[in-house]
Amino acid sequence: MSAVENTAQAYEWFQRSLSEGQLSNIYGVNTQPGHRDNVHLSLDEAADLSGKIVRNHCLPYDKSFPDEVGKYVTLAKCYSVAAGDSLVSPEAFQVLYDVFEDNSVTINVPRNSSYSSGDVIPASHWVSQILSTTGYQLKPGEGMALINGAFVHLGTSAYVVAQLNRFWRMFLASTQKLFTQVSVDQNMFDFPHCDSRSQTIRAVEFVTKNARLPTEQQPQPYVSIRSTPQIMDGFLSTSGQFAKEIGYYLFKPSGNPQIRKSKNGAYRISSSGSFVVPSVALAGGAVLDGLLMLGWHIVRRTEFFLSGKVSGVPLDASTLSAPLGLIQWPKLMTAKLEGLRSRFGARVFSSGGATSYGVEDFWTRGVLINENLLDALEVLTDILCLEFAVLSYFKTPESIDLIAAQTDLESLVSGMPEALIAT
Repeated sequence: MSAVENTAQAYEWFQRSLSEGQLSNIYGVNTQPGHRDNVHLSLDEAADLSGKIVRNHCLPYDKSFPDEVGKYVTLAKCYSVAAGDSLVSPEAFQVLYDVFEDNSVTINVPRNSSYSSGDVIPASHWVSQILSTTGYQLKPGEGMALINGAFVHLGTSAYVVAQLNRFWRMFLASTQKLFTQVSVDQNMFDFPHCDSRSQTIRAVEFVTKNARLPTEQQPQPYVSIRSTPQIMDGFLSTSGQFAKEIGYYLFKPSGNPQIRKSKNGAYRISSSGSFVVPSVALAGGAVLDGLLMLGWHIVRRTEFFLSGKVSGVPLDASTLSAPLGLIQWPKLMTAKLEGLRSRFGARVFSSGGATSYGVEDFWTRGVLINENLLDALEVLTDILCLEFAVLSYFKTPESIDLIAAQTDLESLVSGMPEALIAT
């Protein structure tokens, strides 16, 4: 309620000042947007601009994020408006919150349509669907205020975090199963205790609680096995930083222009770059590196499992009825991983970009990074399910069932403690 009250006070001042002619050349409010910001609009033209801005930015698209992403994006915008400084009326704020709470409303968020930091194309489609669903009529300034800001980037990033947590728990379940067959020295997994690494410690304890102990004569396992704690810690570190950056900016005002309140309580309109959250984009790129590292780890440890050097597991898991065993499975996993490497080996964000003659600069490509993360997670989930199938059927390779293995893996995840998450 305090957020609604603060929004009401700021927007009332804005409406009054605009109607009394006290505000001149406010970007996207009584000027045209982009490199047309030197074109001043009359009061009547400014009132009509909000709808035109939304319609103008609704470019065609052919792919959408999963339906659930619309909820994440809507909630991220609610946080942004609640944080203040936005040219959004309390009535519009209430509409956004009602849409978020209404589970019967589905808002599609376009994929492959965001070229800039502001993500105004997917944001415009998001706004347009809310307007058509609720019948809300935009007020002056709200068109720019509703499509502007980091909320699409933050909302899609939060959705990625949810998918990261799902994949991570599947990874832990498969790792635990691996260690019931591959001997591990508990001293090798005695990860240094530190409060800031509590997630790593919990993960190590989980995957080794039923681990097979080595014999004295057994040679050391491959590095893909004995470096498991460090590999897990590296991934948890990158994913945790990603979530931390999202959480920080989720509670910050975001948009351009903004209504700022000075120390003496007076309002003013201010230009802002707060629609840009480069630290989230950079952290997302690090997560992509972390996922590729996990992919390497999964493939290499599966190769070791079938190398003939694991007690009780013949070379390639071969049997009399299946003399070649599972010889092709690690190769398929490797091919999938190499496909990811060839696609994501170079970072998406290298130097930003520019458009509109310098008025709208610095593309962090954050939403594109999130799209890449979701694509990578899909392929890595396939790789992980292939590994789990190998672990589940290595004694009877002729009857291996990938679908059944995937179902079993997902059931293990559903029964896993909530504390075993990546972020």
